[in-house]
Amino acid sequence: MASPLAFDPAIAATLFKSLDQIHLVYIHPNGIGVHGRDFGTDCEEALAACAKANADGYNIYWTVNRVAQHLHAKPAKHNMRAARFIHVDIDPPKSGGAFDKPAIAAAMLDIDAPPSFIIDSGGGLQAFWRLDGLAENLAAIEGINMQVRDYFEADACQNIDRLMRVPGSVNWPDKKKQMRGRVPRLATFISEDDGTVYAPEELAASFPPAKPSAANAPTLAAVNVPANITLITCDDLGLSALDPIRIAIEQPPGHDRSGDGLAAARIMANAGHADAQIIGALLNPANPVAAHFLAQRSPLRAASRAIQLVRADGPGEGETLHAPAMSQEDWDRFVANCKAKVNRAMVPAQLREPDPDEDIIATPRIGVPAWRRDLGDGAMAQFIDHVTSTAPSPQPWLTLGAALPMFGAAAGRRYAGPTNLRTNIYSIGIARSGGGKDRPLSASIDLMIAAGLANHVGSSKIASGSGLITAVTRNPSIYFPIDEIGFLIAAAANKNKAPKHIVEIMEILTEFYPRSNGRFLGTAYANDKERPREVIEQPNLCLFGVTTPRVFWGALSSANMEDGSLARMLIFETDNDYPDLQHNLIPKPIPDNLIEVVKAISDGADGHNPFPMGQGSAIVPKPYTVPYANAEAAALLIEMRNEQVDMNRRNENDIVSGVIARLAENTAKVALVKAITENPQSPTISVADLEWGMEIARKSVESLIKAARETVADSEHETMVKRVMKVIADAGSAGIDGTSLSRKTQFIDRRKRGDIIAGLIEAGMIRAMKMPKPTTGGPDKFVYFDIA
Repeated sequence: MASPLAFDPAIAATLFKSLDQIHLVYIHPNGIGVHGRDFGTDCEEALAACAKANADGYNIYWTVNRVAQHLHAKPAKHNMRAARFIHVDIDPPKSGGAFDKPAIAAAMLDIDAPPSFIIDSGGGLQAFWRLDGLAENLAAIEGINMQVRDYFEADACQNIDRLMRVPGSVNWPDKKKQMRGRVPRLATFISEDDGTVYAPEELAASFPPAKPSAANAPTLAAVNVPANITLITCDDLGLSALDPIRIAIEQPPGHDRSGDGLAAARIMANAGHADAQIIGALLNPANPVAAHFLAQRSPLRAASRAIQLVRADGPGEGETLHAPAMSQEDWDRFVANCKAKVNRAMVPAQLREPDPDEDIIATPRIGVPAWRRDLGDGAMAQFIDHVTSTAPSPQPWLTLGAALPMFGAAAGRRYAGPTNLRTNIYSIGIARSGGGKDRPLSASIDLMIAAGLANHVGSSKIASGSGLITAVTRNPSIYFPIDEIGFLIAAAANKNKAPKHIVEIMEILTEFYPRSNGRFLGTAYANDKERPREVIEQPNLCLFGVTTPRVFWGALSSANMEDGSLARMLIFETDNDYPDLQHNLIPKPIPDNLIEVVKAISDGADGHNPFPMGQGSAIVPKPYTVPYANAEAAALLIEMRNEQVDMNRRNENDIVSGVIARLAENTAKVALVKAITENPQSPTISVADLEWGMEIARKSVESLIKAARETVADSEHETMVKRVMKVIADAGSAGIDGTSLSRKTQFIDRRKRGDIIAGLIEAGMIRAMKMPKPTTGGPDKFVYFDIA
């Protein structure tokens, strides 16, 4: 590991001199050794040991919190004695995309509770909030670490025995990181210790609640659960209209109902309310915050657990904080910060209009979905950013669904993967009417035309199978942008009733897909002299269709799952049907560099002519084979294929086996398209490309498997059961009352509906809660909840 970099004792001393215990761990990147040592407060000896170990190629870490004295080993949780810091570790995207450390650090320092100091580890950023004293409630500190982790969408590093990079030491990357282009770097302070300290409860109130999980739940205190629960409202508590507790109970944000419940429990506990009062508020159907708890199999247990979590790092019952949990000013600022965080997630920083009241600094990509961060900033990312910045209802996930087949058509018959896979991709964008699915469709057409590839764009409607074959014969690499494709799939799925020419469309789409690296032989006619069969060499048909969830999922049957037609499609179903609207949009031209990339893709790799004999459909092209970037990438795809085989074996008797069978293939196709868009002249497929491709393909498979469980049916009764179940599930944790359920399932006879509901309750799939009778009397009324 020859490098001009060397350990800098002056930087490391800044940290060591501020610690009441210096415990260090040395780990070699090649896995040849792990050593730990407690130096007490001997800074000079610690610096000398660091310099020698770092020069020998070891990475140097400091133990963030106090450990047992004289521990000369890497610590485990049982070795920890007290907490000194709240910490978070934010790593750059695996793809090597944009990671503006100064901008991220500036944003972190601008929040209401900024970190005491931030370390640039040479890879990512590590931030620390110094506590105002040693905290022995380690479970509570881990809980706050989870809050900070979730707020910044950072790595799972909340553990109390965490090790962090010593500033002033050289970060030696291991072989895997070197393959991704990482080089040795010196860790240093990006923001030095300013002496700020925090009380744990102050930090707990400064960040939104974390989602509890069985894997990382802190040790819980006992909760006083009353024998008879008294349901209470904010009026019962005598709360003012602007009281933070009333806002938390009556106006929860609704994006994370579990988090909403924890937030209400925390604020009530901090204000000194008893467990009985908190439970009474959390379980009262009249309070919107109760929605999450009432949807659980045991609402009382869920509410009790929420109180346990907040008691772990807050006051015990009967106690209050010395200061209010949040003033009205702090509450307003907290809500504004949450809204700003959501807005940042919706629109990439570089495309957002500047706020005249905001400091002009580059906003980091905190809150951006993982798939978007890992995509980097290549042509595909530029297309997504351009489309979402010009869309009234921005849908980045659906836009990716359009980008993959569009770029796949531009690259068609010009490139092949290492295993001879091609860039033909079928993708389906799913969103409710008015949800913004039209903009990705039209923008993909506009880009193809702007790049001079209008002849590679097919019609927005496919009338028949023969029409589809004719279009591909004329342009063997073609992109079909299809509106309302759900109706086509629904009609074709019903082979017994659908017209023959509609059924043929799906059959031909299914047949074209595996022929992309071979030959499509059309129908043989009796009079073959006048009507010869079509022969298309290596057809590259790409498709992006949009539809609504009800039409698409309602059309599926087990046959679709098993025959492979659905497995060939990548599903892009939005998780936000109605994003915040963008008003007063100014038309923006397609960026010139994006147009040039599409032209370059259409030209093919440098120095390679894929069409020495012309581009006709009957002429065999010779595409450029895109190699793996290294042996690690080749090995990774083999590993992915083996994983797919294992999944298939576990599900071989399940209807989802056909969907799983295409997981590795779709991963490789998506990775191939990504690699081409990033370097059309000389593309290579990297580990990052494959990992990103797996992320996209797996998400599609998960959508299809979920549909198979919830929607796919082969009988009328099964269809009705699943539709009733879906109506209840769609109601979310708030549940649905009997009247609303009847109105939304009018297609079912009243008696059959009653039998279905009774069967679902008996099977433990839904829960019915009897509502209190009104004073005027009348029949019993129920609210129905899905049991996850």
